[in-house]
Amino acid sequence: MERLYEYKDRDFYLHHTRSERPDPENSTFSLQLHDKNELYYCISGRGAFLVEGQPYELRPGMVMILRAGEAHSLHIQPDEPYERMTLLFSPRGLDGVEGTDALLAPYRERSLGRDNCFLPEEFSSAHVRALMDEMLSGGSDAERRLAIRSNLPAILAHLRRVWAGERHAAPETAPGIAGEIAAYINEHLADEWDLGTLEGVLHRNRDYLNRRFRETMGSSIWDYTIHKRIAAARQDILEGYPIGEVFEKSGFRDYSTFYRHYKAVTGVSPSEDAV
Repeated sequence: MERLYEYKDRDFYLHHTRSERPDPENSTFSLQLHDKNELYYCISGRGAFLVEGQPYELRPGMVMILRAGEAHSLHIQPDEPYERMTLLFSPRGLDGVEGTDALLAPYRERSLGRDNCFLPEEFSSAHVRALMDEMLSGGSDAERRLAIRSNLPAILAHLRRVWAGERHAAPETAPGIAGEIAAYINEHLADEWDLGTLEGVLHRNRDYLNRRFRETMGSSIWDYTIHKRIAAARQDILEGYPIGEVFEKSGFRDYSTFYRHYKAVTGVSPSEDAV
């Protein structure tokens, strides 16, 4: 995949990529959970997003929004070019912008895997594309960061107006068994449970549950749970909560297990994130 543009700092990661012929061996992206919010603009390509088990068909001109810790994967058809612009951003990067809480409402005030997609007929796709193109301007790092901070609030304000009004998106399909599993895990991140618990709740045997979950989500149930727990813990640590308090509600039984998984998933220790 050709990277046409890339900028990264502590609060923002913006990239514009294109692949003329997506690799059929790499057309399915594995499960992803980011520690920042994501704004995704599709320029071309065919495929589907899966967000917490909920499918969204990929369409040129569409926007996807994903909040930090929202699990997703992307399945790309390799028979035509695929191009996108993606911005990962921390709310901290909008410090000083008036009305930030309202601008972030579409990220925060909805259920996981629901209402992630803005179809081209629902909003001014050309306007959002133009603002994202403006983000790609600037020479120095300071100018490139300013381009993002100047244009992101306008995009968020536009999407919020659409999100808060009457929308005409195609009805969402039922989440299926993988979505039911994901919903249970997210509701019980801090609790002790095992596959036997899921068998009783969903009335399916564990082999079937794990197989269907992996087929849909690209991850085992336990790996998904670990990543979700660590994503939630990292958000709390980055927001200033004490590490001991975060561990207590992390769902892990002992600190050494929490520490080991935290470092494996994030690449840093909890104390490094707390600095």
